[in-house]
Amino acid sequence: MIFGGATAARIAPAVADADAFVSIADMLALRHRLTTLIGRGGGHDEDVLVKYYEGRRLKARFDRVEVVVDGVRVDLARRELALLQFLVTHANRVLARSDIIAQVWRDRNDDESRTVDTHIRRLRMKLRGAGRQIQTVPRLGYRFSED
Repeated sequence: MIFGGATAARIAPAVADADAFVSIADMLALRHRLTTLIGRGGGHDEDVLVKYYEGRRLKARFDRVEVVVDGVRVDLARRELALLQFLVTHANRVLARSDIIAQVWRDRNDDESRTVDTHIRRLRMKLRGAGRQIQTVPRLGYRFSED
């Protein structure tokens, strides 16, 4: 790397002893990845999804494919149900789009598409008032907030 001026004097010694260097442009990606790793806990329960959820407005029996919002049954597509289950399993944690794609769309590796955003929008609409529990975290992903 080439540094110039006063910046070189401050950065060069730090880079010389470092195992890795992260540019300013990569800082958001690094922050996102660290948030994701911290949110996973130990990583031992990554594949263990909840079978049942009951909140104030939303009740879901994932093993029976039953979702009820304010006492009214809601029909969800297979991916929408899997997406909701993944969000509920990791309630109150920020989930990156890449992690959602890896878990819900196991056969795809497309971090740049709007697939997750589109499915989140449709899921929110179907869940009506309970859809507000799915929160957008700008530049990071989504979080399911328990009521």
